[in-house]
Amino acid sequence: MTTRVFDPEKVYAQVQDYRCDGLLTSPIFLKKMMEVEDNENWNTSSLKFIASAGNALTPHLVERVIDRFGPILANYYGSTELALAASASPEMVAGDPTIAGRIPPGTILRIYDDAGRELPQGEVGRIFLTNETALKGYTNPETPIVTIDGLVEMGDLGYIDANQMLHVLSRNDDMIIVGGENVHPQSVAQTLERMPGIADVYAGGVDDDETFQRIAVWVVRTNDTAGQALTPEHIRDWVRDNLADHSIPRDVNFVDELPRNAVGKVVPRLLPGTGSQG
Repeated sequence: MTTRVFDPEKVYAQVQDYRCDGLLTSPIFLKKMMEVEDNENWNTSSLKFIASAGNALTPHLVERVIDRFGPILANYYGSTELALAASASPEMVAGDPTIAGRIPPGTILRIYDDAGRELPQGEVGRIFLTNETALKGYTNPETPIVTIDGLVEMGDLGYIDANQMLHVLSRNDDMIIVGGENVHPQSVAQTLERMPGIADVYAGGVDDDETFQRIAVWVVRTNDTAGQALTPEHIRDWVRDNLADHSIPRDVNFVDELPRNAVGKVVPRLLPGTGSQG
């Protein structure tokens, strides 16, 4: 069954009442399910698998989902233009929460640098692929398709490890350079996700006169004492204690909620201004 409007308690009820054996969802919806009070009271023992797609899983969310449902969380990575690019079984996700998965048979996937050169195993670059479901063109002929050697760009940065597994780090345009250092804002968001007082967080790049770019974060506080006590300096100190100095956010913006699309991805252009609040 499918639902047009997501309601985490309704999902728990459907799984319990209809003894569902599978759940197909997105990370943001899994996160909302984890936030339901007393969610352990729902009987979800019938679930044999949970398939996540549409957005990146974070290690903290993987831990929470496995703790609640057991090691049944699988990950699917792809796009509207290219469908499935990689998949990770529950065993893979439990062993390495950062993994996108194994490249399926019939799919050619390569990693290229900005000059169009294929990169060796382990090096981070732009993800390109092709398969039988790859698009031939957009309905708007003016929309460009970026290709190299007949492979279509996914729009993400990643690498292939020694076991031929794909890892996805961020969107191409998310990575920024701070004082000569490459910074993936997603790493900052993942670090802050574990911080007490933070209910939701997004990290991105903003222009900076001294270092050309810096990290900015948009934070939704939890509705408790920890959230009320949260300050920009607390957030900067948390990042400072866990990551290198160039990852410390210049701007800390507190918001009531993050603007997300239908599959749970944050829409950066809808975020409020980047002025520092502290």
